[in-house]
Amino acid sequence: AQASASALGHTVSTMSDEESDYDYDDGYDGMDDLDDQEEALPEGLTKEVLKEAPDTEWRKPKKGDEVIVHYDGTLQSDGSKFDSSRDRGETFKFTLGIGKVIPGWEKGLATMKRGEIARLTIPPNLAYGEDGAPPKIPGGATIVFEVELLDFISKNDLFRDGGLFKEVVKKGKGYETPSQGDEVVLDVVGSLEDGTEVDRRELIFNVGDEVPGFLPTKGLTKVVKGMKQQETAKCTIRSDYAYGDAGGLDGKVPGGATVVYELTLKVTRTMEDCSFTEDKALMKKKMKDGQGFKTPEEFCKATIKVSVAKATGESIVADRELSFVVGLGKQNDLIEAAVLKLKKGEVGELRCSDPSMYASEELGVSDSGEVVYTIECLDFEKAPDKWDLSDTDKVEIAQRKKDLGGDFFKQGRLLLALHKYKGVKTAVEHTDSMKDRELKTKALDLKRAAELNLGMVNLKLKRWSEALRHCNVILTKEPGNIKSLYRRATAQYHLGDFDKCMSDLVRVVEVEPNNAEARKLHAQAKQAQKAHDKKAKGFFGNMCKAFGQEEKGADPAEPPAEEAAKEGEAPPAAAEGDKEAAA
Repeated sequence: AQASASALGHTVSTMSDEESDYDYDDGYDGMDDLDDQEEALPEGLTKEVLKEAPDTEWRKPKKGDEVIVHYDGTLQSDGSKFDSSRDRGETFKFTLGIGKVIPGWEKGLATMKRGEIARLTIPPNLAYGEDGAPPKIPGGATIVFEVELLDFISKNDLFRDGGLFKEVVKKGKGYETPSQGDEVVLDVVGSLEDGTEVDRRELIFNVGDEVPGFLPTKGLTKVVKGMKQQETAKCTIRSDYAYGDAGGLDGKVPGGATVVYELTLKVTRTMEDCSFTEDKALMKKKMKDGQGFKTPEEFCKATIKVSVAKATGESIVADRELSFVVGLGKQNDLIEAAVLKLKKGEVGELRCSDPSMYASEELGVSDSGEVVYTIECLDFEKAPDKWDLSDTDKVEIAQRKKDLGGDFFKQGRLLLALHKYKGVKTAVEHTDSMKDRELKTKALDLKRAAELNLGMVNLKLKRWSEALRHCNVILTKEPGNIKSLYRRATAQYHLGDFDKCMSDLVRVVEVEPNNAEARKLHAQAKQAQKAHDKKAKGFFGNMCKAFGQEEKGADPAEPPAEEAAKEGEAPPAAAEGDKEAAA
């Protein structure tokens, strides 16, 4: 192992680029060539093929590929051996083209094919220079390596199994690549290995989705996620990543055939979740990029242009210009949410699964039938930078958001209420730095109220886990908070944690013996727990019977019909939850 280090890797640490006569950058740049033509070796470096690669091997390693070799190294002057992986019984692995081995190896290995054995005669300026690698390699020595290229794993081999190779034919622009769910537009040209064209079309699809009649999703997704805008990639795809043993494209691709596709990424339309609940209920597809990186903020005026169409394409609203102060609820929930994610000049196409968000009396959009909004952000007022806000400003903003949250809650606009209460916490996030004690106390009270109300709103939205999380925040500091105990119990009931639900309700009733809602929910939780226990007992009983019958060679018994019928029973009615207005 020591000999290997001194013979191959030592040059990187003992001889700098300035000390070597060889230009490392020039040598490695040549490895980025995308054709398969053998590159001319540098002057002084010679290669003699001792054993040809099998006829089936035609690929050569490129920069970034992991190369696996056996070798013997000798001095040209006297033939003495200074290093040998074969003698050690260990193959040698390295990454080609990043300076881990001497330049003569980098250039020589790049011309070899899998299974080939070659003799490389390397002059000192491509080896260890005038200093050598004492004690075995003297300064100024020409060295000879007999190298067998056992294998290499291509960085272009996307699954590292030889099934799908991707080579960049034309470099793309920028640095962004598509993400899962983004819509992409591809120009596609497909052919067989003999050059017969079998496919030519434009494809529009979302990354990760199946494209009927085309390549399987796994390979296509892997290729597209690594592409930049306007990039063209050549993909050589084995049958198991292409059309399989059955073939495809109406018989143009025979079964078991390898196909070669040239893909050009023309457009990427990024998808962004604009929903207040961050559950992809409102998705924006970027149709046109905007300017800069800022977007409208609450309590600032914005001007937008809105078009609305049915899913069939029939227009409902065309290019309606709207000017409004963001965050006051003057527009429907879709517009209020979407505008916060639009840069100036950006055009977004928005689809929403919640009719209550996209219905608009002003725009004449009903809550029946799927619709598509297209919104362009024309302009917006710039909000004060957050670091310019005083502590008084922050508390006033938090108070305003809390008040609006209460108004929206009473109006039944729960999503806007949720957003406002989140905004309260954000506005006074850093209370530790507040020096005014009275102001700090008010900020902490606002955060507490927001946390309480977030628990309540999430219950109303049936977001049980989120409600539980917010209740836990309060109860960590206030273990006896009755509102949070009751709300947490309600969330636990719907999450099926009946024991914890009943435990919290017992604590509520201890403080408020006449709390009818708590007693009602406790009875429901007790009934639900009994039903769950009975079902579990029956399941384990049947399982034990099945094991016993299997031991006797009998078929497992079916559960009794009446037991099976009970499994479909609806659970006890859920508690009504808080009836109080927002805190």
